[in-house]
Amino acid sequence: MALPKKKFREAVLQILFCNQFSSAFEEQALIPFMMREFQVTKRRVREVLAFASNVLEKAGECDALIARFSHEFSLERIPWVERSVLRLALFELLFQPEIPPKVAFSEAIRLARKFATRESARFIHALLDAVYKDSCAEKPSLSAG
Repeated sequence: MALPKKKFREAVLQILFCNQFSSAFEEQALIPFMMREFQVTKRRVREVLAFASNVLEKAGECDALIARFSHEFSLERIPWVERSVLRLALFELLFQPEIPPKVAFSEAIRLARKFATRESARFIHALLDAVYKDSCAEKPSLSAG
């Protein structure tokens, strides 16, 4: 059975959140659990784990941006759920060009509302907006004109 994109992101987020407690994926335990939880095949769970692993590889870069653009809180003070949502959203925004920025934003806000709070959703939106405007928005070419 296929895993809808929204559920796929939720599964990735859960892996990212769990990684805060233990940096080693225990595939032997995770795969059967996620297969039951999401009612999907082992192949689909492996795709979730691979995507989460890719996000974690870029976590340092994402965390640097979070620290740079978070004016209210230091990185260490940002709750783990919100930090995980931000890592996922920044990974999609910066390293997944096939995902439109609007989708990365709206999914991050949806995940924050579902797994954190409305206030978290506002914080996440503001931070993503700042990163997008600084790093992703097309800048006019200096040679134009």
